[in-house]
Amino acid sequence: GPQDEREYWLQKAQTALQNAYDLNLHLKPAKIQMEVTKSTYFTFDSPRYKLKSKADRVDWYSDSEYCLIDYKWDEKPLSEEDAIIDFQTVLYYLTWMGDMEGVPPKLISYQFLTPGIQVDVTPTVTTMEAGIERLIHYIEKAENLKSQTTEPEATRNDYCYNCKLYGKCPATKL
Repeated sequence: GPQDEREYWLQKAQTALQNAYDLNLHLKPAKIQMEVTKSTYFTFDSPRYKLKSKADRVDWYSDSEYCLIDYKWDEKPLSEEDAIIDFQTVLYYLTWMGDMEGVPPKLISYQFLTPGIQVDVTPTVTTMEAGIERLIHYIEKAENLKSQTTEPEATRNDYCYNCKLYGKCPATKL
């Protein structure tokens, strides 16, 4: 009943708090900022897109050395390979590079609080290349879709007009 559900969520929250404490115990930043939003403009052919990201936490080690921390509640963490090409990682990289005059974050850390697992990405031009190409591909597809008068059929791992999602579509089952 309701008491069991309450106990379940209370236990889950206590576990997440303990995991957050354990994951961050070793960090010794000079300064911490919470919920920092950055944006930059990304030129793509003729239109300019404003890219925006919001880091849950920024740990500053000097004026130009910083780490972005993103707290996740997912039960299953991303693999490091998936984290490198994830849109969120690419957006963090591009928006912070744009705002910090070309200085990338030292580390982008995804802290999955429920299982207590941390996945770190060290962003460099080389590691971000595949993710940026994926973002450009997505923008190209969006531009093409905008110019079409009829709605195309959704394909696996593609934009779906039925549910407006990218990924597995519950409407078309693709």
